[in-house]
Amino acid sequence: MHRIVFGKFVGNAITLVMITYFCMLTVSAICKYIDILKVWVFPTVKSWELSFAEPRIRSGL
Repeated sequence: MHRIVFGKFVGNAITLVMITYFCMLTVSAICKYIDILKVWVFPTVKSWELSFAEPRIRSGL
């Protein structure tokens, strides 16, 4: 849609900015989730260990 309205160059730039924004938003949400887990559930576990273990915790493995 951006390419149709704004042209090839500006449309691609807007799309890239939006992709970057949503990726940063996702990383921020995951970091907050890990911090909450660290404080409330696993206070002795390091943050990087929770970041690797997070998919396994959700799937029940």
